[in-house]
Amino acid sequence: MKQLTCEMCGSNDLIKQDGVFVCQSCGCKYSVEEAKKMMVEGTVEVTGTVKVDTSGDSENLYRLGCLALEDGEWGKADKFFDDALNINAEYAECYLGKLMTELRVRKKEDLKDCKEPFDDNKNYQKAVRFGNEELRNELAEYLDFIEQKKLAEEEALHLKTKQKMERYSVLNKRCTLSAGDHHTVGLKSDGTVVATEYYDLSIYNTYLGQCDVSDWSDIVSISAGNCHTIGLKSDGMVVAVGKNENGQCNVFDWSDIVAISAGYNHTIGLKSNGTVVGVGENKFGECNVFDWSGIVSISAGVYHTVGLKSDGTVVAVGYNEDGRCNVSDWHDIVAISAGVYHTVGLKSDGTVVIVGTNEKGEFDISDWNDIVAISAVLHMVGLKLDGTVVAKRGTTYHGQDNVFDWADIVAISAGFGHTVGLKSNGTVVAVGTNDHGECNVSDWADIALPPKETTLEELFAREKREHEERLKIEQERQEQERLAKEKQEQERLAREEKERQERLAKEKQMADYRNRGVCQYCGGELKGLFSKTCTKCGRKKDY
Repeated sequence: MKQLTCEMCGSNDLIKQDGVFVCQSCGCKYSVEEAKKMMVEGTVEVTGTVKVDTSGDSENLYRLGCLALEDGEWGKADKFFDDALNINAEYAECYLGKLMTELRVRKKEDLKDCKEPFDDNKNYQKAVRFGNEELRNELAEYLDFIEQKKLAEEEALHLKTKQKMERYSVLNKRCTLSAGDHHTVGLKSDGTVVATEYYDLSIYNTYLGQCDVSDWSDIVSISAGNCHTIGLKSDGMVVAVGKNENGQCNVFDWSDIVAISAGYNHTIGLKSNGTVVGVGENKFGECNVFDWSGIVSISAGVYHTVGLKSDGTVVAVGYNEDGRCNVSDWHDIVAISAGVYHTVGLKSDGTVVIVGTNEKGEFDISDWNDIVAISAVLHMVGLKLDGTVVAKRGTTYHGQDNVFDWADIVAISAGFGHTVGLKSNGTVVAVGTNDHGECNVSDWADIALPPKETTLEELFAREKREHEERLKIEQERQEQERLAKEKQEQERLAREEKERQERLAKEKQMADYRNRGVCQYCGGELKGLFSKTCTKCGRKKDY
């Protein structure tokens, strides 16, 4: 018996549709003439050596695989490429097709849009091994494009991380313990604030409400000035109490603030975009900070203000007869503090620089090293890496430098004539003048510890992990979406196949009815002399 066999896949399941024969396995189409040539009957006996040219078969299978790729039929495409490789094991383009199937890529040029390089893939390696120079160069260009794109994404991520680091550096410098001229303020871990109970032993009253902070809440940073206190809330708003003769407490309309500093009679605020605002006394231009940008830390002194920029340089405005604002040549600075007559800067190597009044060498800090925090008013204090503290008394002495036996300190603050230190257990120690009760902090507890410093490398590693996790989630989402589409496509193909089978069965049934001379639609008996009609469904004979 003659048999029609598909030349592409060897299937015998060919059906005539619309005047051509269509293979139901691979979809190949043949004209009637081609089908006649394909008819084989019985067994052909051949003697001698026969050389069979199958290159055309492998090429056709490759083309079918490419068509399946374009339609996203990954399993079908992979089978075509495998069949072609069974004929020609060194068919480089088929290995490339299998690579594309694995990566779910429909077109070769879309390989450059892959998220990760694919040079460790075995199908890629075989495509390079058996491919010509043009194909190897093309694939090398795609890989180079992916590497460049990854590098650009990593650089963008690094820049974004660096910008975040600048903000982190601001947050890390938020103050939880602050010494004013004659009072001390502490931020508790629950966001409330405590202050020393102020009592006046001088001949004039200097209490103006700067300690009235008992009703504050949701505070994240504090700063004590001469006779006023300011607090930064978690929503970026600012509150203030105390002396307001020069408008230093007019901060209630501030917003988007990330750091604060109270000077003698002025207040400075740092916004999240790196710009700075200021209110209060401006006799010497100490509030002329509105054109600053790129600032990550601020410090308000008596009649001057200092700002640390993200590149480690420093800017300053205000009174400068004594040189306290001569900071333009500073670099590699990580922290600043504005004193009464001088400005202090902490370098990244743990050493300290100073400008301003130092005629008698009272601030000789050449032997200071391993410093991690600084604070200056009339005297200067430095916190060392090991939790001990060093100090320079300046020109006045109230015992404010008696910190040599301090240990386990995590934060420091210098007042007008006193020094306070925060221990790692949340308690506070103090030395110096106590005329107004500014050192009465021995019963304080649960003072918030300053945020842990985060290095750029640590932050970048965390950002990279989060980026990779987001990427993984997105890839999983896309894979689920792909599987859902694949399922829908399989269901569609199954429906079409079912409909086709039902159609073929119906056509076969109709042909059988026609052969029997009955109605081809229902098999009913046909009656009539000239025009026959089905007695069952009423349709006329139309064959």
